[in-house]
Amino acid sequence: MGQKIYLDTNLYIAFFEGGSGVSKKVEKLLIDSSEDNTEIVASPLLTMELLVAPLREKHEQLINIYGNLQNHVTYLNMVNFSPEVSYIAAELRAKYSLPTPDCIHLATAINEKVSIFYTADKGIAKVREIKVKII
Repeated sequence: MGQKIYLDTNLYIAFFEGGSGVSKKVEKLLIDSSEDNTEIVASPLLTMELLVAPLREKHEQLINIYGNLQNHVTYLNMVNFSPEVSYIAAELRAKYSLPTPDCIHLATAINEKVSIFYTADKGIAKVREIKVKII
């Protein structure tokens, strides 16, 4: 396995639901990571966030994709939420005043020692504890 990366929820939505200029960039990132054997780390929070709108709208195809995301994203590693992640998330929330879900994703990435946190959320760029790349 090569390096570890983390993709924010907004990138999965862009990729699977399309409709934005970001989707092609995410597609390239996923293809490259698959070819390079790059581990894509994720928090279980990702599944919850992804499923809300499809469940509300009864969009069965997206429910199936998001509910079985590891079957659709090569080298996806869903890691457990831990007390360490909770503490790091609290520190990030105290320091940057970001929303709790963002802090949980960032804390998971930091705890798992990923090399790059990819997002389309420019508000996350201010975080210095991990390398953030805006797509």
